Amino acid sequence: MEQLLETTRLLAEVTRVAALQPKDRLQDSWCRALMRQPGARRHLDNLQGLPAHVAQASYVAMVVGCFLSLDDSMPAPLPVSRPKAGRIRAAARKLDDEVEGVAALSSTVAQPEFRAALDQLRVFFPPENVPVRTRKGNPERRQFIWTVAEAFYGHFECFHIEAIGEIVAMRWQETDVRIVRLELTDERLGKIAEQAKKRTLASGKAATATAAALTRAQRKVGGVAEDVRTDAQRIGDALAALNGMADRELGASLVQGLQSILADFDYQHPEG
Repeated sequence: MEQLLETTRLLAEVTRVAALQPKDRLQDSWCRALMRQPGARRHLDNLQGLPAHVAQASYVAMVVGCFLSLDDSMPAPLPVSRPKAGRIRAAARKLDDEVEGVAALSSTVAQPEFRAALDQLRVFFPPENVPVRTRKGNPERRQFIWTVAEAFYGHFECFHIEAIGEIVAMRWQETDVRIVRLELTDERLGKIAEQAKKRTLASGKAATATAAALTRAQRKVGGVAEDVRTDAQRIGDALAALNGMADRELGASLVQGLQSILADFDYQHPEG
């Protein structure tokens, strides 16, 4: 019960911090305590090429993101088998065929989030080079260690075992560096870095295609008056244009790439 209460308090703090503006987080007492931990301090002090406030904001955003992705009510998932993945792809393709041309569902089908998710399921394959997950030990903590390591590399292109251990210990207090090292072998860290680089490359390609599509659209408009739209309006128009492409799969991929870039900038696009 005590552990459950501690977890509840932790997630409440994380949710509160997530609602703050990035600049306000650096003045928050919870965030300052987070960055005063020995591993976090050593990691931030050793970063090269980033202003201190940028590195600190990125570190807090990384930790908040990791805990927001933590579903304490669900056990760590076991790997998806290839036959299961095949059935998922077939079901997604069937659903795509079924909703095609259904007027009552046209607005739902046109949503970028729906298209992106469905397109991902249509081509879903089990992740490569994922260690065998068992129910031995603490599978939820094991999964979270991997999650933090992946987020660490995604934000800083490096790993800091001590800092990773501190983050995990906020949820599982008995966690120490030895436990983290047992999970994050050199082989595992290498695979995390490799997958992160692949995602970055794919995101870059999507961003390039998005920029090209927008340039072509602007050329068709011809000479127009000065554009007085806000950045939010420009982004909304760009998403709407991509979502309306005749090639729906390409459009969904471009939308996904643009949304990934917006997430990297911690940008929240207004609804409506």
